[in-house]
Amino acid sequence: MACSGRGGRLLWAMLFSSRFGIPAGVVALAWAGCAPGPELGQLKIRAAYDMSCSDRDDIRVKSLGNDVYDAEGCGKTARYSWVCEGHAPMSPCKWVRNPEPKPRPAASAGK
Repeated sequence: MACSGRGGRLLWAMLFSSRFGIPAGVVALAWAGCAPGPELGQLKIRAAYDMSCSDRDDIRVKSLGNDVYDAEGCGKTARYSWVCEGHAPMSPCKWVRNPEPKPRPAASAGK
Protein backbone atom coordinates (compact mmCIF):
# COMPACT_ATOMS: atom_id res chain seq x y z
CA MET A 1 0.00 0.00 0.00
CA ALA A 2 1.52 3.32 -1.01
CA CYS A 3 1.78 6.21 1.42
CA SER A 4 0.83 8.92 -1.05
CA GLY A 5 -2.73 10.15 -1.38
CA ARG A 6 -3.76 9.37 2.17
CA GLY A 7 -6.86 11.23 3.38
CA GLY A 8 -10.13 9.72 2.16
CA ARG A 9 -8.38 6.68 0.75
CA LEU A 10 -7.83 5.26 4.24
CA LEU A 11 -11.56 4.91 4.85
CA TRP A 12 -12.04 3.38 1.40
CA ALA A 13 -9.18 0.91 2.00
CA MET A 14 -10.60 -0.08 5.39
CA LEU A 15 -14.07 -0.69 3.94
CA PHE A 16 -12.75 -2.53 0.90
CA SER A 17 -10.40 -4.75 2.94
CA SER A 18 -13.29 -6.14 4.99
CA ARG A 19 -14.66 -7.75 1.82
CA PHE A 20 -11.48 -9.82 1.61
CA GLY A 21 -11.36 -10.74 5.29
CA ILE A 22 -8.56 -8.33 6.17
CA PRO A 23 -9.31 -6.68 9.55
CA ALA A 24 -9.68 -2.92 9.30
CA GLY A 25 -7.19 -2.50 12.15
CA VAL A 26 -4.45 -4.12 10.06
CA VAL A 27 -5.07 -1.64 7.25
CA ALA A 28 -5.08 1.29 9.69
CA LEU A 29 -1.78 0.17 11.25
CA ALA A 30 -0.15 -0.23 7.86
CA TRP A 31 -1.37 3.24 6.91
CA ALA A 32 -0.03 4.69 10.19
CA GLY A 33 3.53 3.86 9.13
CA CYS A 34 3.45 6.61 6.50
CA ALA A 35 4.83 10.03 7.40
CA PRO A 36 3.08 13.11 6.00
CA GLY A 37 4.17 14.13 2.51
CA PRO A 38 5.91 17.39 1.67
CA GLU A 39 3.71 20.49 1.74
CA LEU A 40 4.85 22.45 -1.32
CA GLY A 41 2.74 25.48 -0.42
CA GLN A 42 4.67 25.77 2.85
CA LEU A 43 7.94 25.43 0.94
CA LYS A 44 7.03 28.32 -1.35
CA ILE A 45 6.16 30.51 1.65
CA ARG A 46 9.40 29.59 3.43
CA ALA A 47 11.56 30.08 0.31
CA ALA A 48 9.93 33.43 -0.49
CA TYR A 49 10.74 34.60 3.05
CA ASP A 50 14.32 33.27 2.99
CA MET A 51 15.05 34.79 -0.44
CA SER A 52 13.24 38.09 0.28
CA CYS A 53 10.79 37.58 -2.61
CA SER A 54 7.65 39.68 -2.44
CA ASP A 55 5.32 36.86 -3.49
CA ARG A 56 5.41 33.10 -3.06
CA ASP A 57 4.03 32.77 -6.59
CA ASP A 58 7.46 33.97 -7.79
CA ILE A 59 8.98 30.75 -6.39
CA ARG A 60 9.40 27.66 -8.57
CA VAL A 61 10.20 24.32 -6.94
CA LYS A 62 11.74 21.19 -8.41
CA SER A 63 11.86 17.78 -6.75
CA LEU A 64 15.29 16.17 -6.54
CA GLY A 65 13.96 12.99 -4.89
CA ASN A 66 13.94 11.78 -1.28
CA ASP A 67 11.93 14.83 -0.12
CA VAL A 68 14.63 17.27 -1.28
CA TYR A 69 13.62 20.25 -3.41
CA ASP A 70 15.35 23.14 -5.13
CA ALA A 71 13.53 26.47 -4.88
CA GLU A 72 14.23 29.27 -7.34
CA GLY A 73 12.94 32.82 -7.44
CA CYS A 74 13.96 36.47 -7.40
CA GLY A 75 17.30 35.55 -8.96
CA LYS A 76 18.22 33.23 -6.08
CA THR A 77 18.20 29.49 -5.46
CA ALA A 78 18.10 27.39 -2.32
CA ARG A 79 17.77 23.70 -1.49
CA TYR A 80 15.32 22.43 1.14
CA SER A 81 14.62 19.09 2.80
CA TRP A 82 11.26 17.96 4.24
CA VAL A 83 12.22 16.65 7.71
CA CYS A 84 9.84 14.79 10.04
CA GLU A 85 10.44 13.87 13.67
CA GLY A 86 8.75 10.48 13.22
CA HIS A 87 6.94 8.28 10.72
CA ALA A 88 3.39 8.44 12.09
CA PRO A 89 0.69 10.38 10.19
CA MET A 90 0.67 13.18 12.78
CA SER A 91 4.47 13.49 13.11
CA PRO A 92 5.60 17.11 13.14
CA CYS A 93 7.41 17.98 9.91
CA LYS A 94 9.07 21.12 8.61
CA TRP A 95 11.14 22.46 5.74
CA VAL A 96 14.83 22.81 6.54
CA ARG A 97 17.10 24.87 4.31
CA ASN A 98 20.24 22.98 3.39
CA PRO A 99 23.47 24.88 3.93
CA GLU A 100 25.09 26.44 0.90
CA PRO A 101 27.98 24.34 -0.37
CA LYS A 102 31.34 25.80 0.57
CA PRO A 103 33.53 26.73 -2.38
CA ARG A 104 36.46 24.39 -2.83
CA PRO A 105 39.90 25.98 -2.78
CA ALA A 106 41.60 25.94 -6.16
CA ALA A 107 44.30 23.31 -6.49
CA SER A 108 47.75 24.81 -6.68
CA ALA A 109 49.24 24.61 -10.15
CA GLY A 110 52.86 24.29 -8.99
CA LYS A 111 52.61 20.72 -7.68
